[in-house]
Amino acid sequence: MIEDWKHDLLSEKSLWQVFKKSKSLEKSAFNQGVYAFSFLFGMIACAFWIVPGKIDEAAKAAILVADTSFDLSVQILGFLIGGFAIFTTLADQRLMINLAKVPMGDSGISVFKNVFFNFLSVFFIYIITLSLSFFVKIFGVINSVNIYNVFSEEVSNNILLWFNCLLFFLIYFMGIVAVVRIKSFIWNIYQAFLTCLIAGHVFEEAAAASKPPRRRRSTHKG
Repeated sequence: MIEDWKHDLLSEKSLWQVFKKSKSLEKSAFNQGVYAFSFLFGMIACAFWIVPGKIDEAAKAAILVADTSFDLSVQILGFLIGGFAIFTTLADQRLMINLAKVPMGDSGISVFKNVFFNFLSVFFIYIITLSLSFFVKIFGVINSVNIYNVFSEEVSNNILLWFNCLLFFLIYFMGIVAVVRIKSFIWNIYQAFLTCLIAGHVFEEAAAASKPPRRRRSTHKG
């Protein structure tokens, strides 16, 4: 049991700290396989632009994934916030306190954190994806820095090529992670309700077992 559960709940001070803690939670083998395949595909795509020096194609690809990820993140964030708000509204306060006191296996965190960290980590991923996409869209419109005035044409081309490929890979991979995690988010909602249902039944049985048996009234009359 976690004795000082209040202090434990307040130990994380930011969404970033919650995300770091959530990385220690169990991950799906399917998700890991999708990430590995997507990483390899992104590297191959970048190689097809870097080797022949296709700057414009890399830039168009970066803008395309930025537009797609931006629209995806804006729309799905509303769904995530709505689903999370409904879940927290339906949650029973006494049950949540009990879950905050019970450790989750060998992970070192409580069952409460195991449930909610899975949700909050998805929010963090979508916020980062949205921020990167917004940066690329704004940077592409402003275009206030002309590196050709600072470096030679060959050096400038190499910088732009690698920069565009890096932006493409970052936003592309974050978009893949965001899509995969929305699947996990839906599954985690179901798992969270199962956890609360089972835990609530266990706590009720434990409370009933701890109560002393009632004494039967004697019906004998003197």
